[in-house]
Amino acid sequence: MSTFDIRKIGGRIGAEVTGVDLSAGLSDSVFGQINEAFLEHKVLFFRNQDITDEQQLAFAGRFGPLTRKHPMMRAVDTAAPHVLAVDGEDQRARSLAHRHQLHHRPFARYDAALRGAPAVRRLTP
Repeated sequence: MSTFDIRKIGGRIGAEVTGVDLSAGLSDSVFGQINEAFLEHKVLFFRNQDITDEQQLAFAGRFGPLTRKHPMMRAVDTAAPHVLAVDGEDQRARSLAHRHQLHHRPFARYDAALRGAPAVRRLTP
C-alpha cells in the first residue's frame, strides 16, 4: 500500500492530499481516510492528477450516487452526461441574471442536498 499525506492548507476549509494516484484506483482503506478528510476539511486538492473523465466519475461515485447533469449547463459530451464544462469565457458571456439562476434554482428539485462536486482543471490561465 502506498503512503500518502493530508495537509491542512486553509484557515477554515481545505486540505491537500499528496501521494495518491487517482488514476490507479484506491483501496477501501485509503478511500475511507480520504472520505474522513473530506468530511473534516470540506475541500480536498489532489494536484498533478492525470485522470480521464471515467476515472474522475469512478472516484466521485465512491462518495455516493452521482447526480444528473446540471439542467442549465452543457455536458462535455453525450457519453459523459455527468461531466460538465466550466468555461470562464462562456460564463462571462452570460447575463448576471442567467448566472444567478444557474447556481440556485435548478438544484431545488433534488430531494437531498448535493454532497460535493469534484472538479478537474484542464487548462490553467
